[in-house]
Amino acid sequence: MHVSMLLAVIFIAAVARGYTGFGLSAIVITVASYWIPAKELVPVLILLEITASLLFLRNIFSHTDFRAVAIIFAGSAISTPLALMLLSHLPTKITHAVIAALTLAATVTLLLRKNLITVTNNITWLATGLIMGIFGGLGSIGGLAGMVVLMSTTIAATQARATMILLLLITSSYAAVLTAFNGLLTSNSLKQLPVLLIPLAAGLYLGHRLFKHYDRSLRTATLALLAVLSGTMLLQSIYRLFS
Repeated sequence: MHVSMLLAVIFIAAVARGYTGFGLSAIVITVASYWIPAKELVPVLILLEITASLLFLRNIFSHTDFRAVAIIFAGSAISTPLALMLLSHLPTKITHAVIAALTLAATVTLLLRKNLITVTNNITWLATGLIMGIFGGLGSIGGLAGMVVLMSTTIAATQARATMILLLLITSSYAAVLTAFNGLLTSNSLKQLPVLLIPLAAGLYLGHRLFKHYDRSLRTATLALLAVLSGTMLLQSIYRLFS
């Protein structure tokens, strides 16, 4: 029963990933962590994120801002180790609740104030990377935080999607090396991958088809997904905080 539920969750998450360019890990972690320990899910999700990005590589190069990707990754590389150091001293339940609340507040602000624009320059991209690293290190939702910032800039939603797909490939590959080095990426993780690739590929295909037909609605759909995910994470964090 749990296997079929996991396959269904991955399919739904993959549809969101194929359409918006992010959300795969956030959706699966939010739902499946109720019956699968996060430390078992994360290594597998890293491999799925890498696979998902690789499948889209040839479709995103013409839209990707490579300079932004390089600067954002540099910022993330700086802040992630610092966030991981803080994680060992801060209560996880509280940090997750604060991060989810900040993400939700920023998303709702963007939904209500469409004219709120962040200037795109090197400082913006570096700040985006720093925020992604902090949120990723403290709450494993760096992609959500990154998309909030990208959606507030002047770049097109299609470019933000392409940029995030490449960023997730780079950061997930880096995370795969770290997890393998720490012994978390095991042969069991690799054995599970072939079965999980079926709903992943099907969901990505459907999501990409939706993107091709409804690309003009991408910004609204992305912000809506951000609001749902951050809101769900906030409620989940509050529940665990008082349970």
